[in-house]
Amino acid sequence: MKIIGLLFFLYSISTFVFGQEISTRNNTGTIILDPAHGGKEPGAVFLHKIDGNDVFFFEKEIVLRVAYLVRDKLNEIYAYKNIILTREDDAFVSMESRTYKSIFDFSNDYITSLLISIHIDFSINQTLRGYNIFISDENSYNLANYIRQGFNKIFENDLPLIGIRQYDWYILRESNIPAILINIGYLSNIDDVLLLYSDEGLEKCAQALVNGIVAYFKSL
Repeated sequence: MKIIGLLFFLYSISTFVFGQEISTRNNTGTIILDPAHGGKEPGAVFLHKIDGNDVFFFEKEIVLRVAYLVRDKLNEIYAYKNIILTREDDAFVSMESRTYKSIFDFSNDYITSLLISIHIDFSINQTLRGYNIFISDENSYNLANYIRQGFNKIFENDLPLIGIRQYDWYILRESNIPAILINIGYLSNIDDVLLLYSDEGLEKCAQALVNGIVAYFKSL
């Protein structure tokens, strides 16, 4: 009986410690949210006629609102992760200052960290709509795939996926952690604009990103 009791005690302790290790691993590290452009660099700008009025829409404003929502939601989930915005207001931040390498000079939390650069695309073809995701190498594909799943579940057919593509964007190449660049829609498409500019659309976009991030960390 004493041996059985001891074994049960050791099993209970190991399970508790193991559980804590898993929890800690997913609750540490850094999440960098990069709302693109800012300040003198507006990003995409497009004029739409809304209710008979000419309205300018700015990429830099919409992506910052999304980043705020994502940060607040993640802070409620992860008590010990660093949730960082590369800009917190309408300020210009150089591309060199947005990367993981410029924010940290170490990479010991590589596994539990990630970077998401949030953009809105533009096209002369105003019928083109949807979101697309870019990675710079295969190490970030799993993150991109979980973000894709998050968007598809939230938006279904309201915001179609254009694709996951590999491209050598500077911010992706120079961040030595899993990183993606996501265009959450097309500023040149009126349906995407009305969706993303509404409170409901912004909330859905933020929740899709959060769901993808959480699922990604759970998979590690």
